[in-house]
Amino acid sequence: MRSRRQIAGVLIVVILMSPFGCATSNLPAANLPAPDDEVGAHPLGGWVRVDYEQDGTPVEISGELIAIDTDHMYVFDYVQQRKLEVANIQRARVYAFDADAAFLAGWATLGALSAISHGYGLVLSVPIWAFTGLAATSYRNSEAIHSYPDRSFDALSAYARFPQGPPPDLEKNTRL
Repeated sequence: MRSRRQIAGVLIVVILMSPFGCATSNLPAANLPAPDDEVGAHPLGGWVRVDYEQDGTPVEISGELIAIDTDHMYVFDYVQQRKLEVANIQRARVYAFDADAAFLAGWATLGALSAISHGYGLVLSVPIWAFTGLAATSYRNSEAIHSYPDRSFDALSAYARFPQGPPPDLEKNTRL
């Protein structure tokens, strides 16, 4: 009877953790270097999501971060290049690398499943696996995302295709 309760407890934890193990990103993989790679060596800019005010209307713009200068942020959304005034940007989130959170959540789920062998210790080990797995996944995700206004535009420009600022012919160049 107790082994059935233990199995039921593990199954409940696995079911509760499964959304985290299956979490996926809808960001283009080409713009997200692997965490092990040197982010500065990646040929494309990081993916950026910008909450922008355009003619008094809030708009969300997503695309590759091309460059940032003192007055503008340049974003290429794979349709057109957009030149956004930094004064109208409420929030910007740059995704610097692929956090691969599903990998961490998968290990946490396997750890919780292994708790079946712990007997009565299951009561302690399953919550510990769940807590540490969720904490590690959350930390890894936050490590990959850099946000304005938490960080300055100068700090975000490190993840642009042109971190030193836009090249002189950027606005003429429609083919990035």
